[in-house]
Amino acid sequence: MNLLMGVTGSSGVLELPLYLRILKEKLGADIKIVATPSVENFVSLDFLSTYVDRELYVDFLSAKSNVNVPHSDLSAWADMFVVLPCTANTLAKAAHGDTDNLLTMLLLCYPEPVIFFPNMNPNMWSKKVVQRNVKLLLSDGHKVVSPSGNGWITATGDAVLSGHMPPPYAIADYIKKVYEDTFTPKKEVMNDGIEG
Repeated sequence: MNLLMGVTGSSGVLELPLYLRILKEKLGADIKIVATPSVENFVSLDFLSTYVDRELYVDFLSAKSNVNVPHSDLSAWADMFVVLPCTANTLAKAAHGDTDNLLTMLLLCYPEPVIFFPNMNPNMWSKKVVQRNVKLLLSDGHKVVSPSGNGWITATGDAVLSGHMPPPYAIADYIKKVYEDTFTPKKEVMNDGIEG
């Protein structure tokens, strides 16, 4: 599986190395990352790129790894596209078609549904505007996984019972199920009613 992972400037990005390791292990996935510039507020992009054999992209134009126009080349390469972790900002941009960075441009270019894994303060997640954006994405055929995992509010250190993306093994199982549902050939019904 070729897995394109959008990564945004959420505190959840600090846990991304563990998620990457488990996704590779459980899915046997080749992973490329497209990061928003704000990711560097939390972690070095060079550090993060070591977990994906330096297959990390931020710029609209890049000549590395024979990828000349990332929003076209990466879109064609990917079997699955997930955004993990996803901020409220990127969720809003995706819902409204804003394309001010490589990740949001790829969201418009990718022909299949995208899976979003929001990671945000529970108060943010419950806001009507965020829920409207979620409904827009769902109505466009995308998948948005509720941030129901335990975590903490980075700014205060307070523990919370929701707001965090699900644990890595649960995410790996979910991606695998969506992949199999999308790419497993469906049985055809023959004219005589016998399934083939």
